[in-house]
Order: sequence, then structure tokens, then C-alpha cells
Amino acid sequence: MKTKLICPILLLACQSILAQTSPGIAVQGIARDAEKAALVDEPLTFVFEIQDAAGGTSYYKEDVLIKTDPYGVFSHIIGTGNVLAGSGNFNEIPFGKTHMKLVITVNYNGNNIVISNSPF
Repeated sequence: MKTKLICPILLLACQSILAQTSPGIAVQGIARDAEKAALVDEPLTFVFEIQDAAGGTSYYKEDVLIKTDPYGVFSHIIGTGNVLAGSGNFNEIPFGKTHMKLVITVNYNGNNIVISNSPF
């Protein structure tokens, strides 16, 4: 009887441990050049920066190499890239502040193109 109870309890414990995820913000978009054409099947360096919208103070900044798909679509979880600025700890970003924004830039042919500059 005890072994019948232990198995389901162990399964539930393993499931809750495996279901845990690391912190981050999932983003997806289409990378476009200056003429608004999709950048398809391209390995590109993206920079994701969380800033104060009023003063432009950078709270967190990272870059990551992502290959776009045949439609120019990219996906990333902010908080998993190479930290460039900020505390280096995604959990220490002051998300309680009211005026924050996410700026996404892509380096294409040596040019940094802002593809998103949106408030949270």
C-alpha cells in the first residue's frame, strides 16, 4: 500500500521540478532591413535593452546571435543572452518602475537597425 502511494507522490514532485522555468521575457518578431524587407535565413546579432522610458537609463542589455527563419521571424527569451550592461542578473531589473521600455536592435551589414522601441 505504501509503495502505491509513493510512486504518484514522486511523479508529482518530479513534474513540479521539471516544470520550473528560468526568468525571462519571451519575444518574437520579424527582422527587417532599413527598406522594411524581411531578413530571411540570416544569422544576426540582436541587442535587447530594457531602459527607463523617460531618461533612457539602461537597466539591462544583452546580445545574442539568432538565425531568422525563411520569413525573417526570430524568437528569444530575454535574460538568456550575453549580458552587456546592467547588473547581470535579470531578477534585479526594477520592473516596479512605471516608465520602462524594450529596445531591440539588429546588426545587419555593419548597421545597427532599431526594429522595436516599445514601452512595457
